[in-house]
Amino acid sequence: MNGKESTNHTNIGFALLRMLMCFGVLLAHCWNKKGYDSIFFLPFREIQVLAAPVFMFLSFYFSYKTFVSKDKDRFLKRMKRLLLPQIGWTFIYWILFQFIENVPFSELLWQLFTGHSTVLNATMWFQIELIVITILFHLLFSMLDEKKAISVLYLLMFLCFILQFSKVNLFLFDDLRFELKYPLGRFAEMLPYAISGFFFSYYKIMNKLKQHRLLAALVSLFLLPLPYLIDFPVVKGFGYSGVTIFYLSILMIIFVEMLPFDLLHPTIKKAAILISSYTPGIYCCHRLIFAFLSHFFPAFAFSSFAGCIFLYLICYIICLMIFQVPNRYIKILVS
Repeated sequence: MNGKESTNHTNIGFALLRMLMCFGVLLAHCWNKKGYDSIFFLPFREIQVLAAPVFMFLSFYFSYKTFVSKDKDRFLKRMKRLLLPQIGWTFIYWILFQFIENVPFSELLWQLFTGHSTVLNATMWFQIELIVITILFHLLFSMLDEKKAISVLYLLMFLCFILQFSKVNLFLFDDLRFELKYPLGRFAEMLPYAISGFFFSYYKIMNKLKQHRLLAALVSLFLLPLPYLIDFPVVKGFGYSGVTIFYLSILMIIFVEMLPFDLLHPTIKKAAILISSYTPGIYCCHRLIFAFLSHFFPAFAFSSFAGCIFLYLICYIICLMIFQVPNRYIKILVS
């Protein structure tokens, strides 16, 4: 694919949104927020909790054809892209962490199967959810006709919110050990985002909204601050329960998609694609890089906001270097 084709086939707005959300994930795990109380830092505090929902939505927004096509080869290709980073980064973390501390083999197993080791990379709970939900979608559309599969998705979305608001989901998993409670408890919290992303593509909702692009952008922007003005119902869960985060995530995605990035000059588009590349790799490796830099260069404040920006840049460079390895399986680890 040449440069022109690449810019034409890349959703610039969503690419930049992914980059912002990836930085939010890094902030959530590395940023010491003490002393950063000014209004300037408020958006950076808020995006931390929106990152996983946005990533889940976009993942199924772009992959819905994998399921409705019932193409087994397409599904297996997607599964390979999901499993390789989970397996690869598990072993990378476990091996390299041995240079910092003695990490038992049990932590490797927790990391591999739950993505939520207390020592290694608890961030990968998201990858486990993504893998499980992808398999669920594939089974639904493989075993049922399309209309029935869609009906089941509606039912599952409704059931997820019932489980959250009734606190049944909390009751089922809250007393489990750390490695299990969050991956299991967040399944009912993440599934609505996956289903929403699928529905937005399936029903071509963005295309319909773009028929009134300016109005849709203004309305979504106007409605975004509503949870800060009105008390939305608070539901105790595992970080992503209730409707507030759901509301903010969907509106933010709509707003970004309504912005006219397609009118940008090709040079600016290429620059946007370049700086927003390797977000999967940065998502996977940032805890490792943070741990190593903090261990070997303790005098540098990597947990400051400026330090987090520097950390993101270091992760980007490392992922860029990994991507240069002439092996497609290695490239999947960061792209």
